[in-house]
Amino acid sequence: MEDYPDEQWSHVSHPQFKDGAIETLQEVQSKGYEIIIITNQYLINEGFITFERYESITKQMIDVLQRNGIHIKDIFYCPHRRDEGCNCLKPNTGMVDQEVKQINKILRII
Repeated sequence: MEDYPDEQWSHVSHPQFKDGAIETLQEVQSKGYEIIIITNQYLINEGFITFERYESITKQMIDVLQRNGIHIKDIFYCPHRRDEGCNCLKPNTGMVDQEVKQINKILRII
């Protein structure tokens, strides 16, 4: 998806995909990989967007991807401000750690 300067996000209401992004995801998926999204969303706690706007844009993005045959296995997002010191804001590994825990739970069930 396109990225914008932080202050412009309050005016974004629809996702815009970078050229070739959908085709790249289709190719990745066709090779047997599952797709997860790991995203910093400090814009929420820093007040640039509301959680509802984030949810709306994300839902629209998922709808476009699904219409193009792309399945998103999971989405992990960090809403914390950059000064909150959380372990999930990239480049920290908190969100990746969450995914690994989920995969391990699934593997134990199987």
